[in-house]
Amino acid sequence: MALLNILIKMDTIDTHTSDGDQVLKLDKTWSKSIVHFSKNKRHNFNQILRTNSIIDEMNTHALSENPELESILKKAFDTVSPLIYFNANQRELLLTKIKYVQFHHKSKIFSPDDKSNGPLKAFILLKGEVQIFNIDNTFEDNIINVSIFGYEGPIFNVRTKVAVCEENSYIGIIEQVDFLNFIVPFSKYATYLSRSIIHKDKTLDSLNSLKTYILSKINKGPLNLSDLIRKYLRINSCLHPKGSSSDIDVNAWSYALNRLPSNIFETLSIVLINIAPKLLSTREDVHNNLLTTIKTKARMRDTFKYIEGKNVIFVRELETDVLDFIANMCIHVVECWKVRKFISSPDIIENLYDCGDDFDKTISTLQNKTLMNLVKEDEEVLKKTFGKTLSRSFINITLHYQDYNIQINKIPQNNLDSVERWVQNVWTTARGLLEITSSVDEIDDLVVDIIQGSKRTLIACISPHLHSHAAEILKWGEETNVQLQTKVFLNDIDRLIAVSYYYYKAHPEKQKEREEVELKAGIQLITETFGTGIQVMLVNVNKLDPKFVDPNLVHKSASKNHLILHIGYTFGAQSSNIIKPLLMLFGSKARSMNIIGKAGGLVGNRTDILVADKMFYDKTHELCTINCGDINEKDLQEETKSGVHIGPMLTVAGTILQNNDLLHFYKNVMGCVGLEMEGFFFVKEIDDSIRHGLLKKEFITRCFYYSSDLPLDPTQNLSMEDGNVSWDEGVGSMNSIMRFIFKKIFS
Repeated sequence: MALLNILIKMDTIDTHTSDGDQVLKLDKTWSKSIVHFSKNKRHNFNQILRTNSIIDEMNTHALSENPELESILKKAFDTVSPLIYFNANQRELLLTKIKYVQFHHKSKIFSPDDKSNGPLKAFILLKGEVQIFNIDNTFEDNIINVSIFGYEGPIFNVRTKVAVCEENSYIGIIEQVDFLNFIVPFSKYATYLSRSIIHKDKTLDSLNSLKTYILSKINKGPLNLSDLIRKYLRINSCLHPKGSSSDIDVNAWSYALNRLPSNIFETLSIVLINIAPKLLSTREDVHNNLLTTIKTKARMRDTFKYIEGKNVIFVRELETDVLDFIANMCIHVVECWKVRKFISSPDIIENLYDCGDDFDKTISTLQNKTLMNLVKEDEEVLKKTFGKTLSRSFINITLHYQDYNIQINKIPQNNLDSVERWVQNVWTTARGLLEITSSVDEIDDLVVDIIQGSKRTLIACISPHLHSHAAEILKWGEETNVQLQTKVFLNDIDRLIAVSYYYYKAHPEKQKEREEVELKAGIQLITETFGTGIQVMLVNVNKLDPKFVDPNLVHKSASKNHLILHIGYTFGAQSSNIIKPLLMLFGSKARSMNIIGKAGGLVGNRTDILVADKMFYDKTHELCTINCGDINEKDLQEETKSGVHIGPMLTVAGTILQNNDLLHFYKNVMGCVGLEMEGFFFVKEIDDSIRHGLLKKEFITRCFYYSSDLPLDPTQNLSMEDGNVSWDEGVGSMNSIMRFIFKKIFS
């Protein structure tokens, strides 16, 4: 009746009563849909909505068996949007693969309850009428023309609507695998579909709503924690699959805690700022005594404890870093709220208090005295995360009550900002390393190759100390029976790299000797980051000793002044601020950007290699193309001994700020092979620099990613990563990618 009242107010209908039936006669827009609201007919309609979909129980027929329907569809290809966007192959595929069903009675085609019917199909109305309702059975749309509907099923693997067809309707059925093949990323129909999903269906709005809410609070006082968590839970984060469940999501919580300050359980006030605290400008003895540096295990963030209960965090930039921090806080708060409900009684708190530092006793108490459902794997994660402090940490949760006051403050900067000071220092150091005194533009033969990624992986290819002491290091590994986490190696050099981590750790004097040898060989590390968190390593290629580089490489300098500039891992949108001044500094002297990072795989398996030829940005859905040079998929697969997938990549705002809808959309509609956090910002600045004439058109951008997780699979997401590889020992496929890049640089 709500729909009836709305239409009456809009004067689009004429009503009358006959034998207790109220009939709605709609205007031309609604002329094909006459809805009866009698008690009896409402009952029958609701009964239809409650029944199971019967489409799988009916006999289907090939479209070619019905010339009339085939003719209707062929005619629609030329006259009806969006069918007019189909190319010849798509038309042929649809005509070949489609099956049709005639519904003799008003019937439900699909609903959100149809999850047990196997792969979800797409449908096309060939003849008749279909009504679409939302999950609350409220009318949304009326389909009377030839049209594909229900596409959210095969794309997102979920149903959010109810579809009901009138009697004597003919419905075409497209199997999920056929529909996904039919889309063809970057085709006209895929473009139409993407616009509909983003702007009409608004499937991705929950993510944008959360991000917009957080960033709108800059300089607006503390975030409302209840509003924040409400918006957060609506996104259904892939990394936090149990977010809305009462069960403790131990893996997601552990992931978040590793990315939050170590004193988060004792902190009440958190201030995120975009410049270093003023107190750091005081004398070293003053700020060392006034500010306590707080560590964050898995994030490069400068966190300072001002007073008890107050943390000030110097974020790298005011978008990605802020969103990442707040998202991790959301996981922490949600899981703390769950824990507090389980252990809030005085009796349980007393029992936990009596457990003291005994982890096993604490677990036993939680299992026997509460309704907390912890499996063996959860216990292992809790032990790794909390250890002996588990009982006290849980008690602190009940005392803390998650009364967090979180503020985001943007402070104006008048002097040189951190990035400008950082790039100024890079150039000063580079001049000394190359032994030049002139400006960049005056050095005609300067060639600069930029690499971003693992410093350890790069140095393993060119360290003269490592390769001149190879036999000694491997012998030490055998004699001491070093237990390596890596079990399979691509070659002997990869084994050397793995053993060397433990060798240099056991021999600090050798590590110091190594650094001195590398410096003499033209390898110089700049540890001062000026608050950016980004260390830089410079390599004067002409000073390298060809006898002591990875034996799989043939050393060759590109010019008398050939510089390799390696930057450490940047964080999200910070990448724009880092790469832009470097491109401005070196201009046409820079010839390549080489990215080696981690990514979530949307295709293939863990440990596969993903190569980007395009980049999407999830915030604006903008696309950048990439000149990645001559990369042969088969050759790379042979060299890395890994699965290789070349295609578009998606840059997301954070590991937590992604959900199944976003990933299914970019995988199935846009053809993405994976997702990461920085790539778009790099390639966008490179593209802009080429357009502005700063870089040569021939500039090469190689974006390689190690598939560390499969975010669409809850059992293989990033929260499970620790047992996957040992980054300290090096990762074989990443080592081989670095060799591939060096071969290109040396060629």
